[in-house]
Amino acid sequence: MTGTQLDDFVVPGPGPSDSVKWHVSRAHHPDMDPFWVADMDFRAPEPVLTALRSRAEAAVFGYSFVPDSLYEAYSSWSTRRYGFSPPADHLWLPGVMAGVNAAVASYSEPGEGIIIQPPVYFPFAETVERLGRTIVENTLIRTDGRYSMNLDELEKQAAAGAKVLLLCSPHNPVGRVWDEDELQASADICARYGVILVADEIHADLIVSGRRFVPAASLESPGLKLVTLVSATKSFNIPGLPGAFAYSRDRSLLDSLENGLSGCGGGIPNVMTLAGTSAAWQEGDAWLDAVLGYLKTNEDVVRDRFDHLPVTIEPLEGTYLLWIDCSRIDRNDLRLQRRLRDEARAWLIQGSKFGAAGAGYLRMNIATSRDRLYAACGRIARVLEAES
Repeated sequence: MTGTQLDDFVVPGPGPSDSVKWHVSRAHHPDMDPFWVADMDFRAPEPVLTALRSRAEAAVFGYSFVPDSLYEAYSSWSTRRYGFSPPADHLWLPGVMAGVNAAVASYSEPGEGIIIQPPVYFPFAETVERLGRTIVENTLIRTDGRYSMNLDELEKQAAAGAKVLLLCSPHNPVGRVWDEDELQASADICARYGVILVADEIHADLIVSGRRFVPAASLESPGLKLVTLVSATKSFNIPGLPGAFAYSRDRSLLDSLENGLSGCGGGIPNVMTLAGTSAAWQEGDAWLDAVLGYLKTNEDVVRDRFDHLPVTIEPLEGTYLLWIDCSRIDRNDLRLQRRLRDEARAWLIQGSKFGAAGAGYLRMNIATSRDRLYAACGRIARVLEAES
């Protein structure tokens, strides 16, 4: 997939009128460019579109079930992309966050501790609070320009009785693809103290650095209670076709998750989700590889445009989300975010949204057309120059 074919999947203008990020952004200003919501300005893979058209032509949209072939498609995908065959036991979910909600509700009681690792995807904290559990923050350590897990603190928190570790892998927003040693150490700690490890691997396919993604379930840690959550939605830009799988070697964990899910309105699987997801996992390799190459060049564009500014862009190992340290310009990231929104017509998201450890940072989605990104970076740079 090169040349003109590569250009074909980039949507040059504003997205559909029912796109959340475009609707909200353009309501604020007709020329606003949205870099805040984590979806892509790319057409879905052609095999996905073909599958959706074919399913629509059936003209019957009754109650559906999840066929065995769908998890088989994921298993084949995992084997091809990560060299790992996932365990056979699995559970269909309305989405990854539905799985996180059900996991927190099922594996803990009100008031008990749930470990998150900020700065981290903010719905983790929102879920823990809403369900009346206690947030236990194991703040990431930044050393020599790279984030890592605080394993010493994690062990203390596990020993103190925390019930669940919510692992974001790859990590949103800092862009880390965790090393096997880091994952093994965190898994061993969880196993030692009976902490259930819930691995959100929704960004697993979005590795732009040449690093190797290590599925949490590929680790050997005797006694580990682990549930992994996976989905095609991020990888193939189909979050409007929500759905996910949970899998585990421990069937009882999936049974508990299913019970917890029943109180969350799991519902009937969407027929279009089933069709699109199956096609993505079966035939989406070439499209994804082209997208990853495009994203890497987009990252280079941003780094080049911001090179003269007193900002630090964290290494992007995975995801399509740049984590930009602007603290030398303004530690008040919300104020800076609003200035960029109002003066540069570029809507990023403030780092403090991901926890206090994100103060002074901005997160920027670079999964968009290169022309749009280049122009917006110029406007952003002018505002930052005036501030510095």
